[in-house]
Amino acid sequence: MKIKPRKTLDTLALKDKIQAHIREEIKGMSAAEELEYYHRAAEYGPLSDLWRRLNGRVERKGQQICSRKKRRKCIKKGVK
Repeated sequence: MKIKPRKTLDTLALKDKIQAHIREEIKGMSAAEELEYYHRAAEYGPLSDLWRRLNGRVERKGQQICSRKKRRKCIKKGVK
């Protein structure tokens, strides 16, 4: 009986492919434009919800949900 080899994920090749794609997108941009590109990617990309939660800036229906550390400041501002 033959054992089928497992398919593996080549993470380094995937990383290189993604970085090459990003390099093509930012080619010719100024430093400020590159920074805006990365901010936009963090704000609207596939991991944007995770990014906002990690930074304590999760918003739902116009209300900010504060992290535990920032809770007092948010309550004083009237955001619950």
